[in-house]
Amino acid sequence: MGGIGKGSGTSYMFSGFVPDPPFSLPMLDFALSIDTILPECLNNRLEHITKIVHQTFHVHIEPHRMFDMLATIKQKSDDGSNMLKHGKNIEEELMKYSSNINNLFQYPMSTPFCLPFILVPKSNQCPQCGTLLSSAAAKYHVVTLYLVNGTSKSATVVSYVCKSKQCYLEIYPNFITNLCDDHSYSFTISDYFEYGPYVYLGGQTAFDRIIFKQYSSLLAAGHVAFDTFTRAFNQLNGDFRNKMDRRLFERVFITYALIEYQLFMAIGQPFKNQCSAFLPRNIWTELDRFIMSNYDYFYKVFVEFWSSHSIFYPCKLKPQGDDGNDNNECCAAIICDGHMKIRRRLCANANVPLQLPTHFNPIFKQLLIGCSHTPAVNRSICSECQSQGIIMPSARRHTKKEEENTRRKLKKLQKQYINDMGTKYCHEHLNLNLHDSLRNINSSACEQINSWIKSYSHMLSNMNESRFAATLLILFHLRNCSKTTLCNQRVNVKQSLNDQKNKALVKALATNKNSDIVQETTESST
Repeated sequence: MGGIGKGSGTSYMFSGFVPDPPFSLPMLDFALSIDTILPECLNNRLEHITKIVHQTFHVHIEPHRMFDMLATIKQKSDDGSNMLKHGKNIEEELMKYSSNINNLFQYPMSTPFCLPFILVPKSNQCPQCGTLLSSAAAKYHVVTLYLVNGTSKSATVVSYVCKSKQCYLEIYPNFITNLCDDHSYSFTISDYFEYGPYVYLGGQTAFDRIIFKQYSSLLAAGHVAFDTFTRAFNQLNGDFRNKMDRRLFERVFITYALIEYQLFMAIGQPFKNQCSAFLPRNIWTELDRFIMSNYDYFYKVFVEFWSSHSIFYPCKLKPQGDDGNDNNECCAAIICDGHMKIRRRLCANANVPLQLPTHFNPIFKQLLIGCSHTPAVNRSICSECQSQGIIMPSARRHTKKEEENTRRKLKKLQKQYINDMGTKYCHEHLNLNLHDSLRNINSSACEQINSWIKSYSHMLSNMNESRFAATLLILFHLRNCSKTTLCNQRVNVKQSLNDQKNKALVKALATNKNSDIVQETTESST
């Protein structure tokens, strides 16, 4: 095909190209748009394109002629422009076509997937063994896609299954599942997780990526609960046929945020020179177990990073009453305080002691704190205590006066415990005024944080133990990121700490070497 030459007025013509009947330029543009949307690996692809064109323009074209014409018009023009306009609603035509009874009868295995929204993996090449996967290895299923404008659409998710000798993987648009019989698990890397405008993490739903990014900001800075966000989202378009469910969004967002957290900290196992992040295979049946089995490690990494991030990513926090000096008070001290601003339902078994490290046993008396698990449905105790044969008396609803008396007794007990065990220690070791370098520390930081976290009390009180802990971790991580310049960065905690240790070691060796030189010089002079 030749270049595009400009004709009279605003019309354009293809030099050396005249479409033969029944082709027309608008119809070709329409066919080209359909060709761009449908996945390359879809079975009977050309037949579907010709039938969709026939449905829309009422002309019949043989598949081989359609192939030749598309191959012609997809060639690059001299200036790269394309002025073909069809004026048709592609989304409407595809939805009409994919639901047509006759089309479903003729191609029952592939017609339902001719939808306007397609979620495909970044490549049809296996990321582990490099095998190119054909259309025979492709699998399709239809999901509900929630868009940022408040609407929900049907979308096709394409996945590839690699069954080579080296691996047994199923590659989805945003994650990968290892299908080994003895140990099946799902994971992702940045190239897959961040690919495309939509996010699919399994199940029957997918989300516009902007929805998660918006809610991350609203959650950390605007105190917007899951329920508030989903109600506002469902009111955007006024179409309540496929409303976004709060419980579904809560689970998917927690999964998304935990993946972001793992990739941020770069704590996963390497896969093809990229850090990986794990996720539950099923957000309804495996999310809680996934959180509890990984939470201690996630929390350890959180404390390790945010208590020492000033070493390699200082946020330049200024002290109170800053007089323009360059002192950086970030990570200069740890301020601790307890609170009861947020709470959730707890198991009624109060005879569970606090587990302390062995070296604390001679110092502190045994302290009963009760079971921290969430009660089973319609029960006063958790399933674990129930399995141990613990039977609690029938619970009755406490009055406000009884609850207030309980709080007062608990507060009195706490004061007595602190006076007996910790007052002397606090005055000797935790008094900021005894250290010149800590005089300007904001000692009210905990009270300010407690006031901030209180806004989430209603949302958190309705969660079970695992999602309560995960949401708190996500909240504090997002808040810290928003207070620093680390919002859009990936931080390898282990590598950063090792680099700093190496620098400190080199500096120490250099200092010792200089000291030896000075000593030798002094001895020689003597």
